Formats: sequence, structure tokens, C-alpha cells
Amino acid sequence: AGALAVFKGSLNVLYLGGNEIGDKGAKAIADWLRGFKGSLNTLDLRNNSIGPDGAKAIAEALKVFKSSLNILVLQGSLNELYLHKNKIGDAGKEAIR
Repeated sequence: AGALAVFKGSLNVLYLGGNEIGDKGAKAIADWLRGFKGSLNTLDLRNNSIGPDGAKAIAEALKVFKSSLNILVLQGSLNELYLHKNKIGDAGKEAIR
């Protein structure tokens, strides 16, 4: 997330799948999301060993933004979020909803 910290534009897809970032990495991505001022169409975090704590961190970061129907708005927009093949459990699923 450090390299993205200075990025201010729009991203179509941020694919970070298969990097084994775990909860620590998910929390770093959540911190980045809180400060991101651009727009992001797709955030793909699949297959990263993200557990309930990481999913909750992402969910909390997304709560900072307004939601409209199926579109989550990050002072821009997020249309798709992929978290499959992680271990977010029921608590993580509930947090994301």
C-alpha cells in the first residue's frame, strides 16, 4: 500500500490476488482505502489468506464511504470487490455486508 499512498488518480482494477497478504496486508489496504481520493472500479483480493480481522478492516474502511445499491463509493467509486478463496469466516462476511 505504500507505493499507492501517493497515487491520486483513478484505477480501473487493483489486482492483488494470490499475494498471501493475510490480515496484516488487508489492514494496510484498508488504511490506504480510507485516504484514497480517486476512483477504483475493481479491488481484487482473492486468494490472500485474509481472515476475519482483515475482512473487518476492509469493511470498516468501506463504511467511511457512502453506499448506493451495489456500488460502494470511495469519494469516487468501487464497483467490484473480490474476496473469495480467503478465510474471512462468518464474522468477516457479516462485516462486509
